[in-house]
Amino acid sequence: MLLASVLGYILTGFAMTKGLLGTQYVHQITELHTKHLPLLMIFSFSIHTPYAIHLAFKRWRIWNGFTKIALIAAYVLFFLSFLFIDLVYKKPITTTTNAIPSTVQPRGEDDDATVTTPQTTQPATPGNKTFTLSELAQYNGQNGQPAYVAVNGVVYNLSTIFAGGQHKYHFAGRDLTNEFNSRHTPAQIQKYPSVGTMR
Repeated sequence: MLLASVLGYILTGFAMTKGLLGTQYVHQITELHTKHLPLLMIFSFSIHTPYAIHLAFKRWRIWNGFTKIALIAAYVLFFLSFLFIDLVYKKPITTTTNAIPSTVQPRGEDDDATVTTPQTTQPATPGNKTFTLSELAQYNGQNGQPAYVAVNGVVYNLSTIFAGGQHKYHFAGRDLTNEFNSRHTPAQIQKYPSVGTMR
């Protein structure tokens, strides 16, 4: 099981990055690579390696009650840690300000003095088009199409960061509100051009 899951992880990684199976299976391959195979590897690793260690301890004649409890505790902690990271942990959202310095001439006696004042980036104004999910799916960054993504009801053109319609295991032509909000602040996407809203 461990060998099969490792080989599967390697093959799906190549299939994703090199496009070995074309674009029609990219979503299924990515799901397998990022969600299912890591858990299978951790599970099979947690079964296979403690058995090998216990045999080594027996050969070294240090297999006793203490080493047995220590080994079990270490692997339970190892498995639960990875399970927590994979299923529960979310990256903390950091608050950033998009301040753009601008130079403003003050009114006063000294015309040569300048004062720098911050300007905040205004949220992008959505375009006029209203998209359905099926219409949005056409703009997947493939075959010359731009890469559109819906976030919080607004559709953005993210062609500059979705290479080939993909960015960090996410795909264009979809509503990625939950995925975006779990790792970013709303202001981070507002610097990209909006092309419409979701129906």
